[in-house]
Amino acid sequence: MRGKSVLILAGLVLALGSYVLFVERTLTSTDERRTAATRIVDFASDSVREVRIDRGGEVVHLKRAEPADTDEPSWRLVEPFGGKANREQVKALLETIVALERQRTIEGLSRADAGLTPPRATVTMVGETGQGADRFETILEIGPDVPATDSMLLAIGGREAVDQVDTTLWSAVSRAPGDWRDATVLTIDRDRVHGARIIGPHGTLALTMRENELWVASPYEDRANPTLGGKLLGAIAQVRAERFVDQPWDTASADAASSSIEIDLEGQPTPTIIRFGSPRPEDPETVLARIGNETLVLRSPLTELVGIEPAGWRDPRWATLQVFGIHKAIVTDDRGTTVLARQDAEWTRDGKPVDYALASELLYAVTDLESTTIADRSALRVAGSDGTPAGASGSALLTIRLESEPRDGMPSHENLSLFPLSDGRLMARTNRRDAVLLFEEAAVQTLRERLAALRAAPLVTEASDREEAAISSVPGADPRSNSAP
Repeated sequence: MRGKSVLILAGLVLALGSYVLFVERTLTSTDERRTAATRIVDFASDSVREVRIDRGGEVVHLKRAEPADTDEPSWRLVEPFGGKANREQVKALLETIVALERQRTIEGLSRADAGLTPPRATVTMVGETGQGADRFETILEIGPDVPATDSMLLAIGGREAVDQVDTTLWSAVSRAPGDWRDATVLTIDRDRVHGARIIGPHGTLALTMRENELWVASPYEDRANPTLGGKLLGAIAQVRAERFVDQPWDTASADAASSSIEIDLEGQPTPTIIRFGSPRPEDPETVLARIGNETLVLRSPLTELVGIEPAGWRDPRWATLQVFGIHKAIVTDDRGTTVLARQDAEWTRDGKPVDYALASELLYAVTDLESTTIADRSALRVAGSDGTPAGASGSALLTIRLESEPRDGMPSHENLSLFPLSDGRLMARTNRRDAVLLFEEAAVQTLRERLAALRAAPLVTEASDREEAAISSVPGADPRSNSAP
């Protein structure tokens, strides 16, 4: 009997503990009840589907976009104009309303005496509770500020009482209609871009995507400057308005026809167009712009790109491969041919280990070489089956073949060649473009010196020899001292 009684008592204790735990979880605390009693509204912010702000006849009407049950819903402007609304601002407004607490209720104060006929503004919220079965509409009537305080008067439509509340709500509802717009007016995935046209004061520049690179298609054909191309693709990825302008896009006053950028996107039959007006006198770094049906003030690198002459869009680089991607280089000049190849984490010269730094420095001298003078090869070509450029000898002073593993549509090799011109300059060519780069002799001096240093360096076979070779490559160093001067 005693054992049975113990089991019964244990069961009762367990049941009582479960009941207490359930009650504590379901019952609100004293603080929670006090807060709930002083709150102005009794619904959650995510239950609101529509907001209408009327401030002295200036109306802002916002509607939640479907589906309405997403974690981060989007909102659209319905009035006074259409468009995507700033989701964060709408969210902040609703959270302010839901958290708003009455500081006190002023008994016996009529709406007229409280300055609520008419109110400074009304905020109407329409929403649904539960699974959409219960629809509600709540109207907040905002009255004047209470002197010498950070409070204002407020009433709820359908109730007699006038409450005193914090003024934070007024800050949230007093925005101009245009400020409720989403400042992000354009987002473009760069993988969808297959071409663009820049129409500016210097004419029209047509760009096309080729092997994951932007190329100029008109007024000439050449590889585009990767810095400018990257700036273009980065700027159109997200275009944000500094502010919106609620006035018609006047072609004459805004110089709308002066410049624009047209972007061709995969899967879109018509281009996305950004039109630019003149710089604004009060802030020359901004312009009036038009995107779709929106007129806005824009501060963007796009305005700088529109002003660049077409010739400035040429790629100044001789080589496009980067050192980290090169696994083989074949260099030929009047001294013969040198073959550099990666072997695991080392470089070899003609099949034998060589100092890693010297090999890398030579490749950097090739890939860092840029020219500010670029011309079409056809403009320099003379008659003849060999296609030798005018003023150049028939044989190259230097040829370099760079090889890499194919990656992301990039080329696996480049053939570079350097020719002397009759005027003393050097002409650089590559198999990947028709244009040629012109250099002064001094511009390639570093390349010549590093090639000579690599060829003169001793082979490296052991770790100790490798260290000695690195020291001996420093002018004036004593290989036996293990230190440079």
